[in-house]
Amino acid sequence: MRLARWIVLCAAVAAALAGCGERFRGETIVAGEPSGPVQGPGIPGFEPVTQGERLGMPRSVAMGRIGTGENAVYVMKRVDAPKDQPLLIWMHGYGTNSVGSQEKWLTHMTRKATVVFPAYTKPPYPVGPRFGQIAWPILARSLRQALPRLQYDPQKVIVGGYSLGGALANDYALGWRAEGLPKPYGLYAVFSGRALKKGAVYLPRQRGSISPDTEVVEVASVYDLLAGTREASFMMAKAPKSAPRKLIIIRQFAYGDHFAPTRTGLAEQRRFWVPLDRLIDRVSARADENT
Repeated sequence: MRLARWIVLCAAVAAALAGCGERFRGETIVAGEPSGPVQGPGIPGFEPVTQGERLGMPRSVAMGRIGTGENAVYVMKRVDAPKDQPLLIWMHGYGTNSVGSQEKWLTHMTRKATVVFPAYTKPPYPVGPRFGQIAWPILARSLRQALPRLQYDPQKVIVGGYSLGGALANDYALGWRAEGLPKPYGLYAVFSGRALKKGAVYLPRQRGSISPDTEVVEVASVYDLLAGTREASFMMAKAPKSAPRKLIIIRQFAYGDHFAPTRTGLAEQRRFWVPLDRLIDRVSARADENT
């Protein structure tokens, strides 16, 4: 059993560290670099995106970008989205800097919120201490450049992410004050983790405290051999006792591996998409009550 687990772990780590290399007609997609003609509706105040950057996002979703490479930030919203919809800052996992393979969930997110999607890295993806040194500073700086261009209700800001992106979302909830970023009123981290393969990739934790106004939802799995439950448990302990918080532990083996949240079946949607939808609804409802 121990040998079988090690084989699965090595295969999963290899897939993660290989980067989910998104490609467009044989070309590696790098945020803000040419990859086909400009396609689809844009967003005022942001640069248009190319077909390679849009990939499988439908034309019902408008997209724009500010910055290039690791400094790029994408914005996605429905073309008919209401002006007062919530703002969701979503952090992707390690080994990517584009929407590739994430289009279905991102498209679903735009039903509830305007999605801000920072690239924060570019290929070749850094490993070891270098990743931890640059990821958070780049992320915070790029968000400070992008967010002032958007009109949004500051009480309807939610931050979330998957895998290393979940750890970055947790860092946002801890470090937003020091970085001059908007307060998050919701935090959603799914299968979050700070390290891969004994430090081959490691993200140091940011200092700070979670606001009592931030509702925390952490999702982890006992079968996640890459991230485990440690990061989620830490954040639950870090959250103020007065803050609404919930820890969801996935105990079904079929939906517990690290890459389960990237799948798009109905069962995965119920376990990973629906909790985020409900969090966005609750944050939005509380904000409306306060106005």
